[in-house]
Amino acid sequence: MKNYELSCLATADISIDEAQVLSSEIASQIQKQGGLILKSENPSPKTLGYKIKKQASALWMNIEFSLEQDKLNIVGEDLKKEPRILRYMIVIKKPVKEKPLRVRKEEPTEEEKTKKKVELKDIDQKLDEILGQ
Repeated sequence: MKNYELSCLATADISIDEAQVLSSEIASQIQKQGGLILKSENPSPKTLGYKIKKQASALWMNIEFSLEQDKLNIVGEDLKKEPRILRYMIVIKKPVKEKPLRVRKEEPTEEEKTKKKVELKDIDQKLDEILGQ
């Protein structure tokens, strides 16, 4: 079973309570096909960027579920037949990969900074040794 995410826009002609009923109907259709509902968000009103089926606003719903791949087309056909749904989209929900934490290098302390300083006399002596040989 793969994880999917269903996002759909319902017509704004229905109330939020009716949209919640519609969301539960969609969830029951998914469960009837042997799916498992992972997460369901309450419908929220949205203003659309452009009109869809002569509607300037809609109710946005989001459902995450697990379902067999061959049963997904049946759920899609049921959503196409629903007149209260303006548009829907089903995408595969990929698991989130956790990135390893970056460990910052520690800055050297003042003692380490002073230890690294070399005097000019020491450098001159080493140069004399190297050139003298």
